[in-house]
Amino acid sequence: MFKNVSMKKIIIGMLSIGALSVIISLHLLQYDGHDLMAIVKPKYKPSTEDIYDSYDNEEQVEKPKDPERPKAMRVSEIPSRERMIIFPKRFEAADLQEYYNKHFQYLEQIKGKKHIFQYSYDGSIEGEANKSEELSTQVAEETEFHKHAFKVFNPYPNIKGDEKKCSVIENSLNLEVSESKTMQVSLEKVVGNFVTQKNEYYQELSPFFQKAIETQLEEHTIEKFWYRLAGSSVWLEQYGVHFMVSRVLYSPRGIRNQPILSLSYVQIFNEKWEELEDVELIVPTNNPDIGNQLAAEKQLWASIRYPDFLPIPIFHNVNKQDNRFYGPEDPRTILVKNPKGFEEPLVVFNEFHRKSIKRTWDEERSQLTLNIKHYRSMFMGWPWQFQRGKVNIDGIPSRNFDDHLYTRVVELKRHNIPRKKVQKNWSPFISSHDHQIYQHDKYIYFVYMWSNLEILKCDLSDISGMTSRCEFDYRLNNNLPDNEPVGQLRGGTQLINVNELVNNERHKFPQLNSILSNIPKTRDIWIGFARAHLKNCGCGQDIYRPNMVIITKDDNKYKISHITSFVSMDIPVIGWDLNKPEDACIGGQPNVLIPNGISSWSFKKNDKDKDLGAVDYLTLSFSLADYTVGIIHLRGLLNDIFNLDKKAAHSNHKLFESSRIDSVGYNNDNVNCALQSSIQFCKEYGEAESKKAKSIANSEAAPN
Repeated sequence: MFKNVSMKKIIIGMLSIGALSVIISLHLLQYDGHDLMAIVKPKYKPSTEDIYDSYDNEEQVEKPKDPERPKAMRVSEIPSRERMIIFPKRFEAADLQEYYNKHFQYLEQIKGKKHIFQYSYDGSIEGEANKSEELSTQVAEETEFHKHAFKVFNPYPNIKGDEKKCSVIENSLNLEVSESKTMQVSLEKVVGNFVTQKNEYYQELSPFFQKAIETQLEEHTIEKFWYRLAGSSVWLEQYGVHFMVSRVLYSPRGIRNQPILSLSYVQIFNEKWEELEDVELIVPTNNPDIGNQLAAEKQLWASIRYPDFLPIPIFHNVNKQDNRFYGPEDPRTILVKNPKGFEEPLVVFNEFHRKSIKRTWDEERSQLTLNIKHYRSMFMGWPWQFQRGKVNIDGIPSRNFDDHLYTRVVELKRHNIPRKKVQKNWSPFISSHDHQIYQHDKYIYFVYMWSNLEILKCDLSDISGMTSRCEFDYRLNNNLPDNEPVGQLRGGTQLINVNELVNNERHKFPQLNSILSNIPKTRDIWIGFARAHLKNCGCGQDIYRPNMVIITKDDNKYKISHITSFVSMDIPVIGWDLNKPEDACIGGQPNVLIPNGISSWSFKKNDKDKDLGAVDYLTLSFSLADYTVGIIHLRGLLNDIFNLDKKAAHSNHKLFESSRIDSVGYNNDNVNCALQSSIQFCKEYGEAESKKAKSIANSEAAPN
């Protein structure tokens, strides 16, 4: 409850939200000089002629007459440590060097060698862009694979809830997996760069760590208090790079599951998964003083430098840190197409925030009383779009922050349903049918609950206020109360639309047309990785593992058509105690392998495969023990799923058959069977780890 707030101050604060600030301190966030505005670093004060209006200076954007481009190349052909400035394939300018110098370089003089180029690698003699060949060839040439089998449960036949009959709906997938790879980063370097920048975002948050951080850097103890996890990424086809967002958290007590602050950190990797240490992307953006950009508006461009922290707006109070976890948590990245046809990354996360629920004006005392409440809610943010101020996070205007520039974020709120105190673990996906209708992603969808399947549909491109309107697109049980527990299966990666995946590759691999033609016209198919959280099942107090899921939508009804038991992918899991990582199943501690995102899914020609004519490669990102960021490659997943249809047990339930739409599977049977099998996995895993621990103890105790 806030009292005695001056109405005059409130009004002034609200008016200041729309004020245009030319000078900000975000690290090298630069707007195209021919746009509505120019944003520069504090050391430079532009004259009025340096601020260009795109409507008054149309001639500044030139269509290429006979452009001379650098030869098409992979990004990896440039050493990853050298400075790069990458324009997207769709960018139109006759001379990139001249364009950059004219619109961006005057903001900060760049010293040393740099590479300015437009990504245009095609990967084929015909000159046709081939994302799949670039990614899959890289993985195929440099990766060794081995077989990995796991159980999968389909919805047919109907076992009517009898879990003793789970074997009837059980089948197996037998694909290939690579060795996992840890994406290491020097947190001392990351935090040190953050301190060195001293931009607006750092200055705002520094009261949480300013007193301690210099000592931590001096004593090289940063990694005892700062942690990185939950990295998820998407492949940016227009730039030829992976865009990864991970969670960096700060815990002054050095306990990583008790942080006081979380931040979102962006890294860029080339197709070989080598981090680019100093890269600028020239990206489509918005006008932060207008808000959501409409298709009719002229495209604006910004230059953003990576690696760096996303300036996601955060509600915080440095004087109240007990039982409060400030900042964005559990980022999940998904690729979306905006109304102008550009693909851009979108980050979905949960965050603690404040809302002004009720305002009462006392005429006699001339004071405003605010009723304030706090929530942890779901948000989505556009890394390439921006907003002025953070009233949508703080709940009330603030003179201190109303002129600051942040990543544009919007709360995801269920329409006509009161906010829950805590919302988290929504799994995002998009619809191929929406693409056909609107030519862009007008909506974003979320798996709200896996057990008792519930799907939310939220506004993505037409958002006028501070929230995205979300409504249930499907509920397995319409009578389920709102306080129903979410269950053991929750969260996970984004889901990839198979219709879209196959459609994008079929002109390169003609045999994929047979798959697409056999999918019923009203059916959408998605594949992703949920995660199950089981307690006291045989390994420590808690165990987390991925479960692969396939969701189908026929007409207006969704169902989980297939779901696996725990999927280990043979990833060696470390124990929660980082001082004893070999102790995987210690009582009272969790054992954690969490899937974070599907980084890419591509194809490579394979004449031996008579059905598809290609083999698919999926890259999955994951975290261990809330401490690491890693990736692993899966080969032949779609091929194996396609082959499931050929098995006798699936003769009455086929994913790729246009002649039938089944009425079975609209229940929790296969989910319950998958969880039952996961419990057995946990038990066997715990027994194996116990034997391993005893063997190690005996060998250490044995005399030399």
